[in-house]
Amino acid sequence: MGLSHLFLRVRHHVQDDFSGWVYGGHALLLALLLIGNYGLGWEDAIMKGPSAWRIPLFFLLNAIALGASCGILMLARRIRLSASFLLMALAGVLVLALDRGFPFTSPIALAISTDLHTYRWVFGLVTSGFSLVTVLLPLLLLSRLPSQRLSHRFGLAPVYIDWRTYGPLFAGVAPVIVLGAWTSSFQAYYPMYQYYRLQVDNQYLQVAGGLLYELVYGLDFINVELLFRGFFVIGLARYIGKESVLPMVTLYCCLHFGKPVGEAISSIFGGYVLGVLALQTRSLWGGIAVHMGVAWLMEASAWLIKSG
Repeated sequence: MGLSHLFLRVRHHVQDDFSGWVYGGHALLLALLLIGNYGLGWEDAIMKGPSAWRIPLFFLLNAIALGASCGILMLARRIRLSASFLLMALAGVLVLALDRGFPFTSPIALAISTDLHTYRWVFGLVTSGFSLVTVLLPLLLLSRLPSQRLSHRFGLAPVYIDWRTYGPLFAGVAPVIVLGAWTSSFQAYYPMYQYYRLQVDNQYLQVAGGLLYELVYGLDFINVELLFRGFFVIGLARYIGKESVLPMVTLYCCLHFGKPVGEAISSIFGGYVLGVLALQTRSLWGGIAVHMGVAWLMEASAWLIKSG
């Protein structure tokens, strides 16, 4: 029953939305973006370059991706761009660039701890936790605009999870994650805590440090869902309706450029499904629950395989 409910929701959207030109155009766009990043190393070049240039370059990259997606929709006569839409969309891209390219993570971590054994752990906590400032705070301010009162505050209200839909979604994704965890690219990247391990002699502190990191790491996906499904889907749907899903998927793929290529490709399909469900339910909380569950399952799978 649950799987059929999920399938019906997605199928209804596809039947209403599908166009060979629009979906084919986005497939080509996404292929070009993936080739550009994994073939030419866009993300690596930005992250290894001067920190002062990260925010402008991430803004440029994501603005071009969003503009290309909207251009496809305009050529298909699916949307008309208004000044209010452009301002809101670019505000979202700026928030995304600020979060991706924030240059002060290391100085903040150093201000908290200069001990080599704890610095990496603090750096990991700051990296995940500071999204409260770079993403959550700006979007909460934007959600207070009068124009967003009918957008359910980007899906934050009311607190509602349709378990008939999101439960089967997680159950369907979980086996894929467990199988994918055996691949070399997955094990080379996960678990994330391997980069930020708290290096102390006390075993109990090591465990507590690991649990705290994983908690903050998981909670960061609230910000991910708020930005991509809340702002870029529910928020922008006020201006372009259901057409907000595909531009979000394009940006969501770009978000995964620093991760294994398989994960970037799978984010296209996962982002599409989560975007459709957010658009229909006007709530983020189901997506938040699934995304946090997926993130922790990926961490746990990698740990169990490597420790076994």
